Amino acid sequence: MSEAVVPSWAGVRETRWARIRRIDVRLVIAVLIGLVSVTGAVMTWRSSKLGENATDKDRQAVAESVLQEQSNANIETQVRNEAQAFEQYKEDLNNAQLLKQEGDSLEKQSFFIEADQARDQARELEQAAGTLADNTFSLDYVQTDDTTKLPTAFLIEKRRADLRRADEQASQVHPDQTAQQARDLRSRSQRLEGWTILLVLSVVLLTVATIIRSDRARIWIASSAVIIFVVAASVAFLGD
Repeated sequence: MSEAVVPSWAGVRETRWARIRRIDVRLVIAVLIGLVSVTGAVMTWRSSKLGENATDKDRQAVAESVLQEQSNANIETQVRNEAQAFEQYKEDLNNAQLLKQEGDSLEKQSFFIEADQARDQARELEQAAGTLADNTFSLDYVQTDDTTKLPTAFLIEKRRADLRRADEQASQVHPDQTAQQARDLRSRSQRLEGWTILLVLSVVLLTVATIIRSDRARIWIASSAVIIFVVAASVAFLGD
């Protein structure tokens, strides 16, 4: 009588273990696909926000440029008007000085009436010059001759600089810096978009890894996808 054949479960156990291992790898790959997809969505959202911020900065730079140009135009108009008024002020005081000298000369010649008239005209010119200065510009910007005490020049650059400092709204804007901020934001947005392409490649590789039959190839492809994902995500977020 032949001995009973005892079935061996070793092969069954090995086959079942291999099946479990394949299921686990595919499950991990599925989780990785979800993780990469979520990361890509976050990077896309972040890139979009940076792009929007860059657009806002562009608009702000334009508005600041317009404000600054308007301020410069107003300042130049005011400086020009004050400089023109100074020229009249200077002429009136010089003429008044000449009339005083003429009055002194006439008085020496015993032309007392004519001398008084010359002095009266000189006083009128001095009063007109004082009124003009009071209404149009400050004497702080008038340069005078040390000897004659007559005005010689209007300090245009000093007046222009003071007007610019006085314009608080225009002095606080920096369109060049704002435009540079816009360029930086746009560069960051474009950099994130570039790294997002690698995440798409990672998803494609992980998808391929789930459908191929070779376990070894699956692991190699999935590992490559993970490396691409880690590198792309790390550089994208840390670099940002």
